[in-house]
Amino acid sequence: MRFTISTVVALFALSVTPDSVAHPGHDVEGPTVSDTVLKDRARGVVAKLIAAGELDSGWRGLTADDPLAEDLGGVRCWMLKVRNPQAASDERKTLYVFLAESGSVLGANFKGPAE
Repeated sequence: MRFTISTVVALFALSVTPDSVAHPGHDVEGPTVSDTVLKDRARGVVAKLIAAGELDSGWRGLTADDPLAEDLGGVRCWMLKVRNPQAASDERKTLYVFLAESGSVLGANFKGPAE
């Protein structure tokens, strides 16, 4: 009988402990990144692609459209479009830049989000 009472007390203690030691703030996501910061990050991606020879200098100085929230494979992120109407081919007139909610760079392509 002593083992049963000890077990019940231990299970009860374990069941209430997480709530009793919890503190607020765990359900809050990280700080919101402003549109200005996201656009600056997209501009940085374009600059790196120009430096790497992946984009020509005609992309320099272009600004990104306002960020759009996207869900890519279950991960929420920001998509920014950088448009270059002077690009040589129609398929390469819009560069899609993907940033994490925190603002870190996830990638960029000319096709947009995967369907």
